[in-house]
Amino acid sequence: MKPGVYFGTVQTTSPYWLGTSIVSSKITLPGGIQLDASTFTAGSDGKRPAVSGTLVARIGTPSADPASVSWVKFSGIADPTTVTELAVIFHDILDVAVDNLTDAIAGNSGNILYYNYLPEWATLTAAQRTVVGKFFVLRRALP
Repeated sequence: MKPGVYFGTVQTTSPYWLGTSIVSSKITLPGGIQLDASTFTAGSDGKRPAVSGTLVARIGTPSADPASVSWVKFSGIADPTTVTELAVIFHDILDVAVDNLTDAIAGNSGNILYYNYLPEWATLTAAQRTVVGKFFVLRRALP
């Protein structure tokens, strides 16, 4: 999706994994983020989907131009201590290779995540989970 004005339905309820109120001013990254499609796995149909609640990260020194650095899928990072920024994809994306611009929930801003509802939580290593806890307030949601 290219930047511009779009008309459509606005989501007015929080995703099930988000513990912070959706009307909070600190919730999303202004202007959205650009995803690196190569870090998302293609399915049998060739599409590279990204579901709401997927963790994405930036590695290394933050760039002077934030738009010049794409966000990579966090679960694929072998050394999570290299992560400088962490965010969560807000909406489902059918194919990141076609539409790599999206809204994201900001890390380091006091946002609460229900970790047991994050789609990849069970597959994260202990080191990756520790890094997520440094960027977000983690809570276990009751089933």
